[in-house]
Formats: sequence, C-alpha cells, structure tokens
Amino acid sequence: MLLMMLQFAVVISIYMESDQKIFSFSKNRFIAFACLSMLILSVAVYAGTDRLRGEIHAKQMMIAQFNSNFARMKREADKTENYFFPLDMTSTPLAWYKGMAYFYSGNIPRAMEYYKQAIRVNPYHLRVLNDYATSFERLGQRDSAIVYYKKTLTITPLFVDGILNLSAAYFNEHQNDSAYFMIERLYNLPMKGTEKQTYDLFLPAILFAKVNDSLSSVPDTLCRYLLKEEISRKGFLEKSYAQAKEKKLSFLENLYGSCSEK
Repeated sequence: MLLMMLQFAVVISIYMESDQKIFSFSKNRFIAFACLSMLILSVAVYAGTDRLRGEIHAKQMMIAQFNSNFARMKREADKTENYFFPLDMTSTPLAWYKGMAYFYSGNIPRAMEYYKQAIRVNPYHLRVLNDYATSFERLGQRDSAIVYYKKTLTITPLFVDGILNLSAAYFNEHQNDSAYFMIERLYNLPMKGTEKQTYDLFLPAILFAKVNDSLSSVPDTLCRYLLKEEISRKGFLEKSYAQAKEKKLSFLENLYGSCSEK
C-alpha cells in the first residue's frame, strides 16, 4: 500500500516536471489515471484495515477457545470473519471456530451450518471434515459420518483422529470386523496424549466384540468356556493382541492357539 502511494507520487512528480511533448498525457488521461489509482488505493486501505481488525479479533477468539469460553468465542468469531480474512494463519476457515463454539454449546445443527461453510472455504482441512463427521455421528446419522471420516483418510491415510472415529462409528454400527480393521492401523503408530487415551479406551471394546462374534465358531466346548472367562479379565485381550503382533499371527489365531495349548 505504501509502495503504491510512492509510485503514484513519483508519476505525478515526473509529469509535473517533464516536458509534455515527451510525456504525452492529456489532462483527461491524467485525471482518469489518478482516479483509478485512488480507487485501487482505497480498496487496498479498506482490505488492509479489515484484515487487521480480523487478526485482532482472531487472537481474542483463540484465547477464548483455549479457555473453553464458547460464548466469547462466538462473539469474537462474528467480529473476525470478513471477505478479506476467511482463513486464519494455519489455513483453518474462521467458520470452523464458529461451528466449534456452537458444537460445544450443544447446538449441533447450527454447528453443522458453519462446518459446511468452512468446507466450502477449505475442502481438504482434516479438522473441519472430522468435526463435520462427528456432528453427523452425534445426530445419529452414522452413514454420513462414515462418509466424511473416510474423506479425511483419503487426504491423510494415517490421520489418527479420523481412524479412531471411523473405528468407533463402525463399532457403534456393529460392524466389528471393520472397526478392528481400522484400529489395527494404529498399532505402534506414534500418538499424542489424548489420542493414546482414546486408543486405549477403544481397543479393548473392539477386541472384545471381535472375539465375541467368533466364539460360536470355536468347536472345542472347553476352549470356548475358558475363553469366555479369560476375555472378561482386564488387560487380557490387549496382552493377547500384543503377543499376536510379536509372533506375526492374526489376533484370533494367537488367541485360539493359546486356548488349545491349555
């Protein structure tokens, strides 16, 4: 913006000091050029001012998010978003912050409106797609949730939250083999604190469901009885799962093998 003003001043200076035979600007052309330059300058000033105001409120919005002050977050998000500032510095659409505030305030349908806006701005943002899918899950529209969780994994196949949420959606749909197939991707994958906590919560439930589905096919009655007793013990399934990985066996193969040895 300052550079444009400087260029404009130089042009005027040259015009005023030069021989008009060399610089063949007519008076009307000069006025037209001046008007156009002022228009561009005005738009630049307006855009810069709007963006600065957006960045100031974006900072306050993120502070509110950190403090879980969702009412304040919504107010600051309303002041932040404008035509010249649709994304924050991490390419996250500002509409996502509004959606998040409404989601954690319990207004899921309103949250989804803003998540849809955010997807239009950045259709490849993992967090936006994941949260939109979770909104479907909360409303009981699990098929739609699965579609959007899968979209996150087409972008980043090892997106931990996407894998965890998709495995949970399959589990809730009683598609236990699919749930197991998804969560198995995370074995030995580095995870952050909350991700690891969620993984440790989901894994035993999914392993239990998978074993429970297959118990009826175990021909040995005694083995079936012993397994029913064992799988209820805390930590047993996770230990058996880890052993299977070490032996490079399938989870059920290792589990039934240990049963037959007894």
